[in-house]
Amino acid sequence: GINAEYGGARQDIAKQPFVFFSFSTRNLQSSKMLVIKHVLDVPPHFVEELGDLYYKEWPQVYHDQGRFSPAEATDELRTRYINRDRLPTAIVALYQEKNEKSEIVESLAGGVAIDDMDIPLPEIEPYKPYMVCLYVLDKYRGRGYGSRITEELIRVAFKKYNQTNIYLWTPDQQKLYGKFGWKEMFKLNYAKYDYISFMRLERKDVENEPYFQQDPIEF
Repeated sequence: GINAEYGGARQDIAKQPFVFFSFSTRNLQSSKMLVIKHVLDVPPHFVEELGDLYYKEWPQVYHDQGRFSPAEATDELRTRYINRDRLPTAIVALYQEKNEKSEIVESLAGGVAIDDMDIPLPEIEPYKPYMVCLYVLDKYRGRGYGSRITEELIRVAFKKYNQTNIYLWTPDQQKLYGKFGWKEMFKLNYAKYDYISFMRLERKDVENEPYFQQDPIEF
């Protein structure tokens, strides 16, 4: 997958939260926060909204997988990604704030998934799982949410699911993912892009990072 906030095809470093990993990001006023929940633990209309956004961002990927409408993208979130104890699975980020009546109001902020299937290219078939569909809505970009959700996904993949590597593809965000430790393995031609970089993150390269010392959220 690539990066919607930074312009890619099934991944985005600007997205974020899952009861799966239910963490919160609060501001100093404490009335606003970001929460991450498993896709099954958020209201259905948020899942539908996210499916619509995914399809609009990555239509070619969905077409290559035999899905040809936003409804099918939503159905994938509701069926394929419902696992809690194994892959694939998905998380959804909700932004919460209090209104004038001190009631908590939620809105969709983004989402991400980890999957053992991605674009249908034989060159990447031996490598899995993949971080896919990292996405943050426009109005929440630039706040570091993508980095936070990426860190959460890394912890869960390596510490809960005991993976040794995570993979992704991107046409133009190699430097961004490189900051997290992903390294380019090879380049490929795909869809509208001149080329995409297929990248790998190894557990050994993040084990000493401060964020990795935290336990993954239980779910």
